[in-house]
Amino acid sequence: MGWLYNTIIYAPLYNALIYFVAHMPAGDIGLAVVILTIGARLILSPLSYKSIKSQIEMKALAPKIQELQAKYKDDKARLSQETFALYKEHKVNPFSGCLAVLLQLPIIFALYKVFINDLSASADLLYSNLVVPATISYQFLGFFDISEKSLVLALIAGLAQFAQIRYTMGKANTETNVKATTTQEVFTQAMTKQMQYVLPVIAFIFSYTISAVIALYWATTAIFSLAQEFIVRQQIEKRRLRKEEIAGIRDVSAQKVQ
Repeated sequence: MGWLYNTIIYAPLYNALIYFVAHMPAGDIGLAVVILTIGARLILSPLSYKSIKSQIEMKALAPKIQELQAKYKDDKARLSQETFALYKEHKVNPFSGCLAVLLQLPIIFALYKVFINDLSASADLLYSNLVVPATISYQFLGFFDISEKSLVLALIAGLAQFAQIRYTMGKANTETNVKATTTQEVFTQAMTKQMQYVLPVIAFIFSYTISAVIALYWATTAIFSLAQEFIVRQQIEKRRLRKEEIAGIRDVSAQKVQ
């Protein structure tokens, strides 16, 4: 199983990093890390799109789900039946977002392993046309030594993670605007709000205690995710408005015919 994982996921990412380092100015490994991270996230974009789309759809249905919860609070079986009927009606799969995230995890873990290891540590996995570059610079953009700890990059990683979560949660609050009514819902909302502060702190601690390479990877991932979610939301909103516009034209046409 380990051989299969190395062959299909880890080795291609490792060789890609070697390739990028060899083609960066002065062998800047920091730039190579940024490019490889963005490249990997672009490959995962279809899965990320499904995850973001699923979140948006679930948030849009939140008020209706809470209405069902209030209506069938004493009949759990009927509540489950009506909830899944609602999902079916709106063509929403509540598990698609989770599945998309799970499918991304092996690649994310492989990226982490690629960045944290020495470039020569997996030389046996190099493709025949590649060699570990003789010149490797750990001075990212000439300012940060990413072979060591960097307080600045760790702070950037933490702030980028905070901005990404804040954007997502801000959109969630705007779209749902649903007040918690049960103890469980209050607890869930409280935990969700806490995560916007806990995850950035975790990002900062990991980025600073391990190495600046992880900080660079984490910051790049958070910024890319923020930009990706913004773009996806804009696309979905344009499609929604377009559908409403088409529906409005059809209604006007139907009235004229009558």
